[in-house]
Amino acid sequence: MTGNTVAEGTLASRILRYWLMHPDATDTLDGIGWWLPGKRSGWSRDELKDAVGLLVLRGWVREIAASSSPTLYAFKPERAREANDSLAKGELG
Repeated sequence: MTGNTVAEGTLASRILRYWLMHPDATDTLDGIGWWLPGKRSGWSRDELKDAVGLLVLRGWVREIAASSSPTLYAFKPERAREANDSLAKGELG
C-alpha cells in the first residue's frame, strides 16, 4: 500500500460507495475493476489494489484468501454506518 494518497482515497471512495449500494457483492480485484463506476478512467491494477487495501485496513472490507484461487474481497455490512459516515465527512478523498 502506498499510503492514503488523494488518488487512492478517491478510488477507495468510489469502491466503497458501490459496496454500500451492493453490500452482498464479493469479488476479486479484477472483478472490482470491471464493475467499478468510471472504470474506463484509467486506474491501474496497483492503484486498485492500494484502494481496496485501504478499505481492508479501515476494517470495512474483508479479504477471503484461498490457496487455489485469487483473493476475494467482501464488504462488511455491519460496518456500513461507520463507512457511510466517513464518506460523508470526506475522510477518504
